[in-house]
Amino acid sequence: MAGFMDDSEVIQRVLDHADAKTTDLGDTIWREPVENYRSERRFAEEMEMFKRLPLVYCPSAALPDIGSFVARTLAGVALLAV
Repeated sequence: MAGFMDDSEVIQRVLDHADAKTTDLGDTIWREPVENYRSERRFAEEMEMFKRLPLVYCPSAALPDIGSFVARTLAGVALLAV
C-alpha cells in the first residue's frame, strides 16, 4: 500500500479485508504507553477535542423513516438526530 489511495480504493481495500478476514500489518509493532490510557489530563483534552471537531454520530441507515430518531450521549453531550 504505497502512496495515496482515493476513497473508492480505500473502501475496496476494507471490503477485500472483510471478505478475506485479514487486515493490513505494519512493518513494526506499535507500543502505546499505558499512561495514555490512564491520564486524566489527556482524557479531558480528548473530550474537549471531541466537542469541537466533527464526529460520526450515526449512519443515515439508522434513520430510515419519517419520524425515526437516534438519541445518544457523545463526549458528554446529549444529542438527538432526526
